[in-house]
Amino acid sequence: MKCQQSAHEASDNSSEATSTASLMEIEEPVTHIQLCCRLKSFLLKKRLLRYGDIIETHAQRGKKNEALTFRVARSNEVSQIEKV
Repeated sequence: MKCQQSAHEASDNSSEATSTASLMEIEEPVTHIQLCCRLKSFLLKKRLLRYGDIIETHAQRGKKNEALTFRVARSNEVSQIEKV
C-alpha cells in the first residue's frame, strides 16, 4: 500500500515539475508579446501626438478654421458695403 502511495506521490511530483517547466517555457514568449504590445501602443500614441491627429485637437482646428472662414467672409461683405 505504501508503495502505491509513494508511486502516486512521485507521479504527482513529476507532473507538477512538468507543468512548472511548461509554464516557464510559456512565460518568456508571453512576456515578450506583452512588451511588444506595450511598445506598439506607445509608438501609436507618439505618432498621434506628433501629427496632431488627436480628436480634440482636430475638432479645435476645425472650429478655428470655420471661425476664420466666417471672419473673412464677413470682412469681405463689409468691405463691399463700404465701397458702395
